Amino acid sequence: MSSLRINAKPLQELAIVDDPALQQALADLRDNEKLFDAGSLIVPFVVEEGTWRAIGMTEKGQRVVIEYDTDTGLEIRGAT
Repeated sequence: MSSLRINAKPLQELAIVDDPALQQALADLRDNEKLFDAGSLIVPFVVEEGTWRAIGMTEKGQRVVIEYDTDTGLEIRGAT
């Protein structure tokens, strides 16, 4: 597990997480880790095609793709 601070301005919230195990892990992390408060946005990445990915939502309800790759770093790509 690792964390980093980013400009979350393009993100209003995460897309709905369907995986019950991931939902529980997020709840446990928020309950047990003192670094996160109610305003913290926790982005759970999942490996897809060799890249860590998550889906977020803008304040206008548009989807954004959040990716992390060791070569390119963190990217937040516009509404899809």
